[in-house]
Amino acid sequence: MYWRHVRLGKTRFLIGLLVLAAASYVIGAGLAESRYRSVWDIAPATLAKDRSEPAGCGAPPSRASASRCSRE
Repeated sequence: MYWRHVRLGKTRFLIGLLVLAAASYVIGAGLAESRYRSVWDIAPATLAKDRSEPAGCGAPPSRASASRCSRE
């Protein structure tokens, strides 16, 4: 619709695209430079403790846990 039926449609579309790109860049840069960024980061100690297995997979094997812990 923008290409043919709206006056200056191509220009308006491209300007809108540039505005959205600039806004996303500014917001992303602001989040990356924020001193409160660590709220979204996972602590290294937490990552070191993770064994990459679902809960209960380290227990002695049973039929229920064996099917739940199998990786396909």
